[in-house]
Amino acid sequence: INAYMFMDVEPGCRQQPLIRMRLLNQIESVSVVSGHHDLIARVSVNDLERLHDITSEVHRIRGVIKTNTHVISKEINVCQ
Repeated sequence: INAYMFMDVEPGCRQQPLIRMRLLNQIESVSVVSGHHDLIARVSVNDLERLHDITSEVHRIRGVIKTNTHVISKEINVCQ
């Protein structure tokens, strides 16, 4: 199961979530973005229960205000 986790963090507190998420093996990458959210993580887990656990772990990271997780139902490679 793959998902994108959109995160809002407190202003000036981006570094702590980045450091902590590096310790979670199920988080494949984290992007710092502009716009509605501050960070987007790509998560890969074996089941939805583990996705719930990862989300709970991210919520405990200092500076994370909220998350919004989207499970990927189908991924299409547009490069030829």
